[in-house]
Amino acid sequence: MDTQGIAIGPGTHAYVGISKINYQNEIPPWGKCEDKELKHYDTYTLTGCLLECRAHWVETMCNCTAMELPGNLDICGPQIVVNCVTSVYNLIIRGRLPCECPTPCELGTYGKSVSYAGWPNPGAAASPTLSDKSEEFLERNYCVFDVFFKALNSRTIVQKRAMTEEDLLSAIGGSLGLFIGASIITVAEIGEYLITRPFKFFWKKK
Repeated sequence: MDTQGIAIGPGTHAYVGISKINYQNEIPPWGKCEDKELKHYDTYTLTGCLLECRAHWVETMCNCTAMELPGNLDICGPQIVVNCVTSVYNLIIRGRLPCECPTPCELGTYGKSVSYAGWPNPGAAASPTLSDKSEEFLERNYCVFDVFFKALNSRTIVQKRAMTEEDLLSAIGGSLGLFIGASIITVAEIGEYLITRPFKFFWKKK
């Protein structure tokens, strides 16, 4: 549940409000982000990478695929889960088995808030589709959940480098103008003069 969602127990009515947050990280060398190619997912996400890493170590050390993980091997049996898969998870959590999952350059997450109410109510038990089920059976085997956006907008968090190329030129031009009354164009003209002057001298001499 730490990577895939939230748990909802039977006999409850859950209200899940979500809000989308977009992250845009700077590419190297200004930032630390990378989009890797995954085997079982079309786009790179940190959650997908962690799931594939867990699947890789489980398949390597247990020779099977855990039921909640992607993979192509046979599903691990209950005894293998107890004896092998659980210990592999513990080694990954403690950092004994590494997972190379860098921060993606573009990431979308959903913040959530959950509230619960008791279920079933008398109206649910009287529903035509559930009339043949007892209230005790519904409480033990059914749950209801509503998912909705808390607000019809999203928030974007953009990581920016400390100074762009335009900021660097503006800072240089401002410093030259402040101290010696020159500008970037003046510096360019001086450079052009120093480059073309020898050619003009040799041309006149010839």
